[in-house]
Amino acid sequence: MQAIQHIARAMRLLRVIDANEAPEAKEAEDALMTLNAMLRRWEANGVSLGWNNIASVTDELQVPEEADEAISFNLAVRLRPEYGVTLEPDVVQTARDGLASLRRDVLIAEPLAHDDCGYGYDTRSDSYYGGRP
Repeated sequence: MQAIQHIARAMRLLRVIDANEAPEAKEAEDALMTLNAMLRRWEANGVSLGWNNIASVTDELQVPEEADEAISFNLAVRLRPEYGVTLEPDVVQTARDGLASLRRDVLIAEPLAHDDCGYGYDTRSDSYYGGRP
């Protein structure tokens, strides 16, 4: 998807544009800045989507398709203060669920490795392994 598609969807979720409207150029550029910042933060927090900043709203987001919904809904949450509107609770919940799913995908794709000491605590099973030190 192009950045403008995510931006337009986020703005529809915010109800600042309707289905037949396109975001104004200045609003789209501001939203692009927020989109880049949000995805840089996700990368820094370990949600690896292979993000590289994009320069234009017409650029394609080089992310997995399963991230599209989480990006649009979380962008709506990030843009909300700028528009002074209230988001519907289901939009906020979908944003949370989408980001949680992406975090879970990272854990599945890159499981935590145990260290070489032979014992430790596994946070996923909430148990010790190899005997306590």
